[in-house]
Amino acid sequence: MLWTIRRHEPAPQDARVAPTLPLDEGLFQARWAACLRDCGEVPGLAALVEALAAKGALFQEALAPDALDRIDLDGLEVLLDRVFTARRRIFPALARLGADRLRVALRDLLYGRSALRARVEAFADSLGAGAGADGAHARQAQKLRRAARDFAAECLHFNDPLSHPLMTCWVWDQATASGALREFVAGGESGAEISLGMAPEMFEDARSWLATQVAGQGIYRDLPLIVDIVLASAYAAYFHAMARGMVSMEFGRGVEPIDAITQFLGIDEARGRRSRVRKSDGLADGPA
Repeated sequence: MLWTIRRHEPAPQDARVAPTLPLDEGLFQARWAACLRDCGEVPGLAALVEALAAKGALFQEALAPDALDRIDLDGLEVLLDRVFTARRRIFPALARLGADRLRVALRDLLYGRSALRARVEAFADSLGAGAGADGAHARQAQKLRRAARDFAAECLHFNDPLSHPLMTCWVWDQATASGALREFVAGGESGAEISLGMAPEMFEDARSWLATQVAGQGIYRDLPLIVDIVLASAYAAYFHAMARGMVSMEFGRGVEPIDAITQFLGIDEARGRRSRVRKSDGLADGPA
């Protein structure tokens, strides 16, 4: 289906003139070529789009307004398993909140009338991921809050990919000035200071710009999902540049770019098809 690039009408609290983003067409061309190479050219890109569409169908079925009245922790675990940055963090917080209050929090997040950014922050608050922790719990609270925001961002995006860009921290996190968007900013590779902010309008502007660039390559179908893949490919390059010689909890040595891309997008296959959600996590169990 042809996607007409559009912008949502901001709520009054979000109304502002967004600055022109310093995104570079030359860097896009380089990242696009790398994306095609890493994904296996157009056939591989099509396979990833199909996998992302299936993920979207899963979220849309579970998070439809009438389905929210029935969703429980088991159903949320299925969704959380597809969110790479949150599946090891927030299930204990979801369980503490309980199914009834979770339904209310999700309905407010997805279908509330307040400003989008306020809804995301309110969802994080509902999980006990407050910003006021100090001392030994400050880092725990920060990681839990980031994971809660990422889960909220993926619920918004995959429930309605036309209306909401992907706003996870791996796309951009102003607190660390890191993320996929850095790969499209001239001077970003040299460590130049970058200030894009975290407003939903910024993410939408970046997505619209990337969609325009992809359309310039002659691709007009499934643009929201292809933009996700371009971002994941760019972040995979950024991740490996920053983590050379390091081994993280999720990535092993010698991982192929396509493996990182599918992990970031949450469409990698679980070993043995078992849930990868961590049910007990000190980061979520500790006081927030």
